[in-house]
Amino acid sequence: MILIDEKSRDRVEFALDELIKLTKISSQGSIEHTDNFKYLQCLYILSHAIKIDVIKEYDFKENLIRTSFNIFRKDNNLSFNRFKEVIKQQINQSLNASKKSFHVLFQLNIKPDMFNRKKLYSICGDKIHCHTWRYINSNFAFDKFTKDAEYRISTFRSISLDDFAWFEVIGEGKHIGECFSSAYKKFELFRAILNFSNNAYVIHNQSGDRSYLNSFLPSPFYVIFNPDKSYNQFRYELTEFKYKTVNLMIHFKPTVFKKLLALFLIKPSEDSLKWLILEAVSKYGTSLDSLEWDTNFLKLWQVLELITFQSEKTSIKNVGDKIKLIFGQQKIWNYTIDIMCELRNSLVHKGNFPGEGLGKLNILKFLVENCIFHLIQLSHHFKSESDLEMFHQLLSQPSGNLKKQINIANKIIKFRGTKIKARNAN
Repeated sequence: MILIDEKSRDRVEFALDELIKLTKISSQGSIEHTDNFKYLQCLYILSHAIKIDVIKEYDFKENLIRTSFNIFRKDNNLSFNRFKEVIKQQINQSLNASKKSFHVLFQLNIKPDMFNRKKLYSICGDKIHCHTWRYINSNFAFDKFTKDAEYRISTFRSISLDDFAWFEVIGEGKHIGECFSSAYKKFELFRAILNFSNNAYVIHNQSGDRSYLNSFLPSPFYVIFNPDKSYNQFRYELTEFKYKTVNLMIHFKPTVFKKLLALFLIKPSEDSLKWLILEAVSKYGTSLDSLEWDTNFLKLWQVLELITFQSEKTSIKNVGDKIKLIFGQQKIWNYTIDIMCELRNSLVHKGNFPGEGLGKLNILKFLVENCIFHLIQLSHHFKSESDLEMFHQLLSQPSGNLKKQINIANKIIKFRGTKIKARNAN
C-alpha cells in the first residue's frame, strides 16, 4: 500500500493551483508554461510538501512529481485527490518496471596512458572499465554525442576530450535517471579514492591565482548509451571547472590506493564501520573541488561531523572532544582543534573566513585525513558503527574507571553463568 500525505496542506494547494495557472496544453498535446523560474519554484514547493512513504531519494521524488503533474494537467478533474491517484499510478509503474542497464562514460583530467596498463577496477562489487580513445570511438556511437553536445564542447578552450582518460560504468535501475544515479555514485567513489590517495598529508602552498586542491576534478560530461551502446543522451557538470591534464602524480600513494580498493572490494553493509569509512572518503573526495577555501573548509568539516556522529542534539564541542581523543589528547592538538571549532562557528554564523586561509585549511585537511586513517585501523578490530561509538565513549574515561568497569562486567557475566547452570540443574 502506498501512502501519500501532505506535510502542509496549504503549501500543496497553493503550489498545485499556481502550477495549473502557469501551464497550458499546446495544440500538440504537450504541457507549456509561461514562467520557467516560477514553474520550477512551485514544483520544488510541491515536492517538499508531499510525503511519499515508498520513496527515499529526493531526485526521484521530484521527477515523479513533475511527470505526474504533466499527466494530471491534461485531466478534466484537477483536484488534489486526482493528483494523488496519478502519483500512485506512476509509482506502481516504476515499481513494476523491469531493471535496465545503461552504459555511462565518464572522463578524468589525467593523461590517458596513465591508466591504460590496468583496464579494470572493482569497487563495491561493481566494475569500472578504463578505455582508450580508440576503443571508445570503435565501440560506442560517439559521433552522435559530439554532434549533440557540439555547443557545450566548444566551451572547452585549454583541453580537448581526447586529453581525458575515459571510464565506463554500467548503471542499473528501473528508469534512466536511476541508472545514471547508480553509475555516478560508483564513479564518484572511484574519484574520491584517487583524490584521497593523491592528497593525503600533502601540504598545499599557492601564490598568485588559486588552483584546485583536488587533482582529479568531476567529469565534464556524462555520456549515456543504451544497452546496445547506441547513443541516448548526455549530461554535463554545471560548474565550469578550469581543467588541466594531470601528467604526473607526484604525491600519489599506490599503497593507500590499493588498501582502499581492497577495503571496498565488496559493498559493505550500511551499519558497518567500513560503510562509515566509505561515506567519509566519498565526502572527502568532493571537499576540495572548489576554488573557494571557505567552501572547502565547510565540506571537510562535514567529514568530521559524520565520523563523530554529529546530530541536532549534539554540539560542535562534542565533535571537537571526540577528535581530541583520536589525537591522544596532546595539548598542541587540543588547542588546534579548539581553534578549528571557533573558525567553523565564525564561518557558519558570521561568514568570516581569513582571506589567506589556506594554512587553516591545510590543518583541517590533516585532521580529517588522520581521522579517516584512524577509522581504517579500527576497522580491523571493530565491525559496526555502534562498536566505534562505544569505543570512543570508553576511550574518554581514565584507565582506573575502565579497570573497574571490566571487573564489574566480568562479575556480571560470571553471575549470569552461575544462574544458568543452577536453572539447568533444576
